[in-house]
Amino acid sequence: MTYWGFYSSFASLFLRPLLLRSSFIEFWCLDLASRRWGLLCVGSDLCVIRTVMAAVVFKINYRELLRDVCHRFSMAVPIYGVPVDDEGLFSVYGEVEISRGNSITEAIRCWGAASSTVDEAEEDAARRIIAKLRDEFMFEVHDSNYEDRKFFENLYERVSTDHIALHAKYKRLKSNYGLLKDYYNNLFTEKEHLVAARKENGREFRKILFGS
Repeated sequence: MTYWGFYSSFASLFLRPLLLRSSFIEFWCLDLASRRWGLLCVGSDLCVIRTVMAAVVFKINYRELLRDVCHRFSMAVPIYGVPVDDEGLFSVYGEVEISRGNSITEAIRCWGAASSTVDEAEEDAARRIIAKLRDEFMFEVHDSNYEDRKFFENLYERVSTDHIALHAKYKRLKSNYGLLKDYYNNLFTEKEHLVAARKENGREFRKILFGS
C-alpha cells in the first residue's frame, strides 16, 4: 500500500460576469452547501461571483501506516495507552518494541497531543512514532504535510532569530536616540543661556559706554 501525504485539487476557475466594469471590491466567501469558495466582486452597478471548487483532501491513517511499518521491519504490533487527564481530554501514548540483539529489546514510546477523541489522539501518537522509526530505519514517507510543517517551523525559527536581532538593534538605536536627544536638549539649553548672557553683556556694555 502506498501512502501519500496531502493532496489538493482545484478545478478550473469559472468566471461568469454579468457586465464588465472597473473598480471592483472583492470578498472571499464560502458556500457551506456546496463547499465552494467564491470571490464576490462588487461594483457600483453590478455584482460578479467567481467560484472555485473546494480542495479535495486525502487523509493518512497513521495507525494503519504504523502497522505496515512494523510488519515491514518484523516488529510487534504497536500498543496504545489511553489515560484521561483532569480536563477530560485523551493524551494517548503509542509504543513499539525494537530488537537490539538476541534477547534485548528497546521500547519506543511517544505521546500524542491531547484531544477530545481517542482516534485523533492515537493518530497523533502513531504519527510521532513513525517519525522516530523513520530516523531509526532510514526509510522515507512522502508526507507533504509533515515536510511543509518542518519547512515553516524552520522558517519561523529563522524569522524569529532575525526578529530578535532586529529588536535588539532597535533597542540600541532607541537608546542612542535618547542619548542624542538629551545631548541636543542640553546644547540647546546651553545655547539659550549663552544668548541670554550675550544680551545681558550687551546691555551692560551699552550702559558703560553711554552711561545709561
